[in-house]
Amino acid sequence: MNASKLLAAVIGFVLLGWLISGQFLRSESEPVIDAEKINSAMIRVRAVRSRAQATEIQIVASGKSQAKRSVKVRAEVSGKVIALPRDKGELISTGDLLCKISSEDRQEQLAEAKATVEYRRLNYEGILKLSKQGFQGKVEIASAKANLMKAQSEYKRRQLALADLGILAPFDGIVQARPVDIGDFLQRGDVCAEILDPDPMLVVASVTQNELSGLELGGAASAVFANGEVHSGMISYISHASDSSTRTYRIEVQIDNPEFKLRDGLSAQLSLPGPRLMAHKTSPALLSLDDGGVVGVKIVNKESIVAFLAVEIAKDTQDGVWLSGLPNSINLITLGQEMVFPGQQVVAVFDDSEAAGGLLGGAE
Repeated sequence: MNASKLLAAVIGFVLLGWLISGQFLRSESEPVIDAEKINSAMIRVRAVRSRAQATEIQIVASGKSQAKRSVKVRAEVSGKVIALPRDKGELISTGDLLCKISSEDRQEQLAEAKATVEYRRLNYEGILKLSKQGFQGKVEIASAKANLMKAQSEYKRRQLALADLGILAPFDGIVQARPVDIGDFLQRGDVCAEILDPDPMLVVASVTQNELSGLELGGAASAVFANGEVHSGMISYISHASDSSTRTYRIEVQIDNPEFKLRDGLSAQLSLPGPRLMAHKTSPALLSLDDGGVVGVKIVNKESIVAFLAVEIAKDTQDGVWLSGLPNSINLITLGQEMVFPGQQVVAVFDDSEAAGGLLGGAE
């Protein structure tokens, strides 16, 4: 009986020792096995250390050409049109005759007004002589003087009416429209012709309030028209009040047009000098979208965790895009970004080669 108890005790101690030794072995070996599994499961990505650089931003705005001046020349007297020396599309100079109105009896009215002036002058001078002899008082003198001035005013009005029969061009330009023909009767205020002054030509566009900071009067600008022609100019006007509906600001770029080659109403893309800001230069292929459709890039933080950062495309050039809205220094994922997601831990392999630095504009 004692032998059986002794044998059972020995067997129990042996089992207990085996269990204890197995537990310790597992506790020593399991962490090693788990770490190997984790390392083998992590995705490796390639990244570069990118630093922001100061760069000048070009503002691009859609606009259209517009003649600097467009005037509807109107009749100042009524009458029948008897001559139209200039037709639509013709070049004109300051003072050229656009419309001629019949004089009718205006020459006779001018002669009558002139005679009335002479009569009133003689009457006034006679009353002055009589007043010196005591035969005329101050009332008669004042009345005669008023009649003389009235006659002189009427004579001047008749002279102007004759001069206004010829409607002249107020500046050099082009006849855009001529809504009357010979024989038409023009009332005072009716349009004789519409003329444009296309030199200089304006290109008019609208910019946002954020784009205003880099603009100043006299600043250089260029316009690319639909036919591919590029014309240089300068900023001649910046509005101080925004459009009530679009909340944008009107700007005008003035372009020399001595040969009148640029026409009114042409579509154009304006390139305007923008502000200097800090931005990262990279390949557009590294841009991605989050679930909300926001444009951004993927980076690796200090804990080797992937993060998505929203960006703004500050400038687009042939050799890359400039991105603003990022920290001054980032670890930008350049290969494998499509295989990882924000919050995922990865193994980053940094590429600090000269080629990477040239693409990213400042990576080290």
